[in-house]
Amino acid sequence: MNINFKYSYILDLVYHIFAHIKVNNASDLYDENYINPVLFSQFSEISDYYNVNFNRLALIQFILTYAETVDEMADILLNNPQFTDDDKQFFISPFINILGSEDKSYRQYWNEINNKNQFEVEILEKFSELKWLFEKYNKEIDIYLSYSITRNGRGIMSPHKYQAVTPYPFLVNPKYDVNHCFYIAFHEITHQITDNMIRSEINMDDGSHDLSEKIVILADYYWLNDKTAYLRWISDLFGCDEILTAEKFKNIFEVPKDINDKILQECINK
Repeated sequence: MNINFKYSYILDLVYHIFAHIKVNNASDLYDENYINPVLFSQFSEISDYYNVNFNRLALIQFILTYAETVDEMADILLNNPQFTDDDKQFFISPFINILGSEDKSYRQYWNEINNKNQFEVEILEKFSELKWLFEKYNKEIDIYLSYSITRNGRGIMSPHKYQAVTPYPFLVNPKYDVNHCFYIAFHEITHQITDNMIRSEINMDDGSHDLSEKIVILADYYWLNDKTAYLRWISDLFGCDEILTAEKFKNIFEVPKDINDKILQECINK
């Protein structure tokens, strides 16, 4: 199991911008405690277009791992064949302009807070209990520790590796400790193992995304050793008044029996 820790200025700049765009689904990164009112006002005209065309434009958050400058990022976005001419006119070009205007000030901030290596050993220790799982798939793991992602995480699909974006511990929210960082990273990687169990394209409109989330949350519960700690984290994440019992948890995150059996099958010879 080979884990590489990554720190991407461009990804952080993009997530910094998306913290100012309210999205009407579970992938929302909008955070009222994070936003700059001046920057937020620049997005008021294009947020509606982004929401209406979300299933296509959401790709922006997942294809920039190789970009190192705003110009390289702009080239990737403007030349991606998935985006229509209207996308480029009404969202991507204004989005790039705002990124350009934020580039200098955000880069200065990013360089000041860039604390590489501080928590890597602790995160590695937590992943060590999953060696049995990842050795089955024989892929490298890239974990992007983000200084600006304020909610959720991101999994970035690749045929040769697992890639996850997770909040840097303690930075954007004091509750985002090392455990939170680990659970979010594992959650996003698990998606890349289990999403094909649904056997259809996953999107926000037909319930497939909600099912994929239930599958991942249940799989991580089965696959992790310290189930009590995981239940405590899930309970806090969903704002439960008390820690969920195993029975309540399984009722909430119930999935079809054939998929449940596939998840449990992974644990054989653990």
